Parts: sequence; structure tokens; C-alpha cells
Amino acid sequence: MCLAQPTVFPEASRVDIHEYARALAQLGVTVHVIVSEDRSIPCPGLTVHALGFPPRNDPFSWLRFARTARAVLQRLAREARLALVHLFNPSPATFLLGRMLARAQPRPVIVYDLRTGGLGRGPDALLINAMARGAARFADRIVALTPGLGCALLGENAACTHVPLGVDLDAFRLAPAPPGEDYAFVYAGTLSPNRRLARMIEAFARVAREDGRARLRIAGDGGDRGRLEALVGARGLGSRVTFLGRLDHARIPAVLAAAHCGLAYVPREPWFEAQPQLKTLEYFAAGLPVVAVRTQGNVDYWDGLPAALLTADDPDSYAEGMRFALANRVTLRGADFRRVAERHSWLRVARDTLIPLYAELTAGAAGSR
Repeated sequence: MCLAQPTVFPEASRVDIHEYARALAQLGVTVHVIVSEDRSIPCPGLTVHALGFPPRNDPFSWLRFARTARAVLQRLAREARLALVHLFNPSPATFLLGRMLARAQPRPVIVYDLRTGGLGRGPDALLINAMARGAARFADRIVALTPGLGCALLGENAACTHVPLGVDLDAFRLAPAPPGEDYAFVYAGTLSPNRRLARMIEAFARVAREDGRARLRIAGDGGDRGRLEALVGARGLGSRVTFLGRLDHARIPAVLAAAHCGLAYVPREPWFEAQPQLKTLEYFAAGLPVVAVRTQGNVDYWDGLPAALLTADDPDSYAEGMRFALANRVTLRGADFRRVAERHSWLRVARDTLIPLYAELTAGAAGSR
């Protein structure tokens, strides 16, 4: 098997390819990975082919990745009888690679993986969504994080396999509650304008005015960071809110272990509605209660959890969820949030879903030859 994506391996915003590859290798599958750059720890059974140039978002880089990756795959096919290639969206590089492989001889089985839809209504979003629909012309199977995401991108009757999001239970472990009276909320994610995080800041401002224990730590970076920092200053929250900046994914577990409650904020927009949030699962794996917006992706996790933690996306409603978490800090810390994450470990996803899918597709391909 070979998995391909133009990314740094591993990368906080592209964890799926890294975690799937390591889980498959641990389960005895011989795995190759094609990525832009490799910063991973060696794993038995996993071979990483780093192409040696950064994953830039421009047409020249897309074509360069696709052509170079195709050459690697052709060599692997000659040397190791490569059976299947798993391509991850949303980069045009993997879409172009899929088109190239569809004409290859011998042709590998191609899986095209919908990790996300286009966010917003700009040109990039339209391109991502068009590629999702166009992949059906060359892919032997399209997979998606949720049935809802597959239907949103491909239509109600499109053939699509559900391969759910996972979490690394070894990296994110239960930790004792941080000592002291302060109560630390944490947000870990991209600070991009389409996430409307000013609403989360406004919600925290309401809670902070009422309770001097409240603190907020924000791990991540993006185009909206400057505006968010200015908002924090305008609300007089400079001593209560800390921007940690962009962190390697390996540092995130320690950040969560030092917090009391995770914040899973996204706006109720169509492009976020069907997509589960990885950070929600990571918060749960760390044993944290989570204040989350009531998107379908989060609702799917919420069976048996406190309903007051699942809110609307406006500042007043989200502040109510934060107040509930703060007021019930002792009882919530004793709740078993990690059990939700345990149902979604990467190893379980690879064992129960990916490996049977690969076996089905490669057996069908062998039978057709």
C-alpha cells in the first residue's frame, strides 16, 4: 500500500496520513508514504519517501509533486508489486496524481480520500469541491470522514465509503487536573478567518468579566491571528489570554494536559456542519470536558455527554457552555470523556475499516485481471 499527500510528515493540520500509515504498519501491513518532507520517528514496516521540496500551494508545486510522486510509484510497482494508492484531498497535487495513475500500466487501485470540503465560497473552495466530484472519474473508491460529508460533496446517491476520524490514544493521555484556582480553557486549531473565532473570544470575555479564575490559551496560527490579538487587547484581556502560536503536533498533548477544558469552536456554516473536529477527539482523549458548537460532526460524538456543553455558535450561547464547564469543574473532571475517544482510535479505524476496504479493493482488482 502507498499513501500520498503533499505535506510535512507529520503535520498538525494533516495528521490523517501519518496516523493511518503508522497504524497500518503496526497491524502488519507493509506501507509506503509519499510526502513533501519527513520529520517523523522511524516506524517498522513504514517507508517514507520524502520528495525534498516544501508543500507550496501553487500550480507549479502541484504538478511537480504529482510528477515526482508518479515516478516513485512507478519504481515501487516494478520493485514491490504495488497494489493500491491512497490519495488524500484537498490538494490539487493528489488530484493530478490520481489522473496520471489512472492511465498508468499497470494501473494500481486508487482510493481518493475526502478529509474536508472547501471552506467558504471562494475560488479555493470551489476548486476543492470540484476535485471531490471529479475524482469519481479515476478513483476505484472514494472515502469520506462522515456520510454527511460524502453526501454534501458528491450528492445523496453517490457511492462513498465512510472511514471515520481517529485519535492517538498513546499521545493524548489522562492527566491530573492542573493545580491552583485558575481555570484554563484551551483552543488548539487554525486561526483562519472562516472559523469566526472572534465569537469565541467574545464568549470568553463575558465569562472572564464574571469570574476571575478564567484563563484562555490559544495554540495555533493563521491569517486571523492579528485581528484576534487586537480584539483581546480591546477587551482588556491581555493578562487572561495567551497566544501560544503554531506548535508542532507533538507538543499539543502537553498543552492539553495543562488545561481544564477544551474549546471546539466552529461556526454553524455548511462547510463545517458535516465535518467532525479532530480537536474534539483529542480533548476527549486527554480527559477534558469540551464546549463544542452543535454541528452534526460534534453531535455524533455526544451520546451520553452533558448537553449543556453542546451550544449554538453565537457568543452568548457559547459563553453559557463555558460557564457550565467552570461551575461544574469538579464533577466534569471526574466524568469519562476519554471513553468517546477510545471508540475512535487510529488503530481501531485502521483494523476495522481501512484494512477490510483495502482487501476488498485489491481482491476485486486481482480477480478482474
